[in-house]
Amino acid sequence: MSDEELIALVADGDERACVDLFRRHEAAVRRTARRTARTAEAADDAVATTFQRVFSALRRGAQVESLRAYLATTVRNEVAGAARRASASESVGVP
Repeated sequence: MSDEELIALVADGDERACVDLFRRHEAAVRRTARRTARTAEAADDAVATTFQRVFSALRRGAQVESLRAYLATTVRNEVAGAARRASASESVGVP
């Protein structure tokens, strides 16, 4: 089944399609996260958050031309956002 077909199923609420897309793209998303995150834990968090956000967007009917590119952009943005939040917390002394 193609990504496009699986995306349509996700939009219809098919959880199995989410599993299939996760299995298909998780390794590439994880590689991107590990290249950009400060720690393995931060990369793992970014991967989980990325898939949550993307699946939520797809369920709301987001139109995606290239799922791989969408996932890569989302995980890079998530890593950068987490780094900014961590830096801001450190600068104000929040544990």
